Amino acid sequence: GESHTTLTITAKDIPVVDLPVIRDECFPFFYPGNASFINNGSNISEYQWSVNPVTGWNFIEPTNSGSQNAHILFSAADKYQITVKATNACGTGDSISNRFEIFNPVKVTVGNDTTVCINTGDFQLAANPSGGLWSGNNVSATGIFSPLATGDFKLTYSKGSGTCMQQDEILVRVLQIPVVEAGDDKKACVNHGTITLSGSPVGGTWSGLGITNGTAGIFDTIITVKGVFPVTYTYTDASSKC
Repeated sequence: GESHTTLTITAKDIPVVDLPVIRDECFPFFYPGNASFINNGSNISEYQWSVNPVTGWNFIEPTNSGSQNAHILFSAADKYQITVKATNACGTGDSISNRFEIFNPVKVTVGNDTTVCINTGDFQLAANPSGGLWSGNNVSATGIFSPLATGDFKLTYSKGSGTCMQQDEILVRVLQIPVVEAGDDKKACVNHGTITLSGSPVGGTWSGLGITNGTAGIFDTIITVKGVFPVTYTYTDASSKC
């Protein structure tokens, strides 16, 4: 009679290599070598990474061009493309990345720290270049600051994203406005000389009809007639300017 035997033939193929899309970034940009490999039935024996152009980047040790996942640091502005190859017993498969661009990060500036008085009105913060976002207490994303409370407010201006993110900070100090007192209302007779007014804190200025010396607080009854004369005492702190 006949006899027979059976054998199995396994078909293998070159590796399949895939590189995900690489976004445009700013230097220094770290690329983690996140390629995926399918060996198609035959173990991969060799990897080969390359970058075009050949300058403006370097492999980060201990990885190198022959690593499975090479770590690459881009340190110059240019347009780049990465190629990775994988070899097994059947041959070599490769993948070429999209052409991505590495930019020079743009420095942002927000100017000098500033001091304002409480409740003196909202104001716009300045930043260069424009188009970024502000963050911090009492500030809107567009840079409108509201001095509603006293204290020091550290505000941050940010522009860009990822490795292109640039930031600068400004300190806004909000000071309290002094409590000013003009004293009690007074009565005087017409043509009875002068009255010396006193306000608190000292050092302010008086104004209004009948005031002949605003610094000294002199009200002269000779130049007035019978009636009510509102006068105002204004004080500005010499150090805070509030």
